Amino acid sequence: TEFLEEYKVRQIIEKYCSFLPTEIYLEDENKPKEEPKYETRKNDDGTEYQELVEPEAPKALNDIHPLWMKKPSECTDEDVISYS
Repeated sequence: TEFLEEYKVRQIIEKYCSFLPTEIYLEDENKPKEEPKYETRKNDDGTEYQELVEPEAPKALNDIHPLWMKKPSECTDEDVISYS
């Protein structure tokens, strides 16, 4: 039953599948799906229009491009800090 818990599945995926060449996503079944929303905005001339605001895209649990496979010039300071 412990493998039914989201945190446990997430922990296992992050530990053993961190650098698979395919992105892995984990969705929470209990979380309601976000519908696209429209936001009212104004043009420069003052007329209003509706703009589609997309829901936040799910984030991959793994990094398909590990740090040690990148050229040093491609690495950012954030990458190096998070690796150490």
